Amino acid sequence: MLTAFLEARRFNAAITRYANVLPRQLRVDYGQSATYTPGQIEHAARKAGLPAAYLVIGYAMFLPETVFASLTATLPGRGYAKIRAIAASRTRHPPAAAWSAAPENAEAFAGAGAVWPVL
Repeated sequence: MLTAFLEARRFNAAITRYANVLPRQLRVDYGQSATYTPGQIEHAARKAGLPAAYLVIGYAMFLPETVFASLTATLPGRGYAKIRAIAASRTRHPPAAAWSAAPENAEAFAGAGAVWPVL
């Protein structure tokens, strides 16, 4: 009973860390995307120092459900929708559905704003 409680606490802490660290690491390493490959997720999680034992969280956040199901078929009790919902509720970033490319900033390329003089 105590071990189940401790494992649940570890898993919940890992979801919070993955939700707040992994999106940025993937964006820095591979550019903005709604999905990434399992190898990209593993590499980014390792580079960010996230616990490898909970890589299933990263898979749920950034893989299509069919790919997630094929990779995690042997893991007990970790549902795709449940992990995504918890991760979305714990992130400082928008939920997974909004983890796609940001809209283009028209002012960035239109020459708007002050121009700094060349010294």
